Formats: sequence, C-alpha cells, structure tokens
Amino acid sequence: MTEMTAGGTSFIRAGEGRPLIFIHGWAMASSVWQRQVAYFQGKGFETVAIDLRGHGDSSKEGPFTLSQMSYDLKGFIHEMGYKSPVLVGWSRGAMVILDFVVKHSHSASLVCLVGGTPKFTREEGFDHGLPSKDVKGMKLKLKRDFERSIRDFRQTIADDIDEEKKEILMNCPLPAREAAKAGLKELMEVDLRDSIERVKIPALLVHGKNDPVCMPGASEYMANRIEKAALHFIESAGHVPFLSHEEKFNSLLEDFIRRN
Repeated sequence: MTEMTAGGTSFIRAGEGRPLIFIHGWAMASSVWQRQVAYFQGKGFETVAIDLRGHGDSSKEGPFTLSQMSYDLKGFIHEMGYKSPVLVGWSRGAMVILDFVVKHSHSASLVCLVGGTPKFTREEGFDHGLPSKDVKGMKLKLKRDFERSIRDFRQTIADDIDEEKKEILMNCPLPAREAAKAGLKELMEVDLRDSIERVKIPALLVHGKNDPVCMPGASEYMANRIEKAALHFIESAGHVPFLSHEEKFNSLLEDFIRRN
C-alpha cells in the first residue's frame, strides 16, 4: 500500500487492474478505507482511496465545497489516466459522487453510495434527514472544542465496531478546521434531490439499518429514483458498514462490480 500525491490530492494505492476509487466522509481521511484497499488489491483492481481537499495530506486551500471536491476528483482521474473508474463514496463522499456523476456523466462506469443521502437535514417533503437543530448543535460543539467534537463524533459512529477496527476511525488524521466547519455548514444547506434522476450508470446503495447519522430511508429514496439502482440494507449495521460488517460489504461491492 503506497501513499502518494497527484495534483494536490493525496491518496493510498495498491494492486493492479480496473481502477476502484474510495472517497471518505466528513472529517475523516483515506485511511478509513485501508481494509478495502487491502482486500480489493488482490481481486484484480488498482484500488485507490483519496483524501478530499482539507483532509489528510491533500491541499488545505479552500473552497471546501462539494462542487470543488467533485472538480478535484475529475482532475485526479485525469491526472492518473483512469478510464471510467468505479467510484465508492461514504456519507459526504457519497454526496461528492452524486455531484460528480451528474456533471461528468462519462467519467465513471459504476458507483457505490454507502450511508448516503441527497440531503442531510429534514424538511417538509423529505423525512429522511436529521433535524436542523441537531446539525446546529454539532456546529456549536465544533466551535467550542474542535478536537473533542471530532473525537466524540467518531466514537458515536463506531459504537457497533470491534476495538481493532474502531482504531481505524479514531486514528484518522484530523481535517483542517476550516474544511470541517465548511463541510458541516454545507451539510445543512446542500440539496441534491433534483440530481438523483440524472444518475444513469449502475449504482449500488448500501446502508446500515441502524445508521444514526444518515437515515436509511434516504437510500431507499434515492434507489426509487435512480434508474439502474440496487439497494442493500445491512441489518444491525450503523453508519460504517464497511468496517462493522466488513465481509458482507466487500462481498456486496465485489459482486456488484463483477455483474456490471
């Protein structure tokens, strides 16, 4: 597993074959995918996990928006010379992919959205988000004690993960402060619902039934609007099914790619 940088984007890479790119969630880093990188490198894939702008060793210059991050992703794919890679995004990373495939429809062959949502907050007509007051509370905690709030968030989403794998989350490098703040602000504002039906490539949606961060109904909402969607709920899983139910997740993703 090699750590590298291309065009301002840092990443880890292993294996050879069909390109498979993993994108992390809010306030995380490429290292959350280390077990998937290790698994898929032996399955005929060039497996890559990137750090979004403001995370890991990627550029710390803003803006830290979904639009900028999907633009960064396009630049990374071009820089690496990949032709229609498979994209896997978790939580906010799933939002980055939604934005990307709508704007660059021929730049990916398949997508997998893990614990994803087109809209993070709840409103009339969309019941599959968190109350805005909860997100405002997260924002206030971030302002009061940045490191503790990130640590507490990671601890919360790691409740159903064994201790060895929990360390993968807890030991992620901290994001740049402005990147975390901007990301949380954007989660309160971004609404990608109008983009969903414009996703025309095969999409695998994987969601933990007990996800306390992104509501499971959000994936069902998207699956009903994406023409070539396959939806899989993982019973008893929370927000990080690729670690809490690693074998199940890896099998679902591998089978999906092989079939498409």
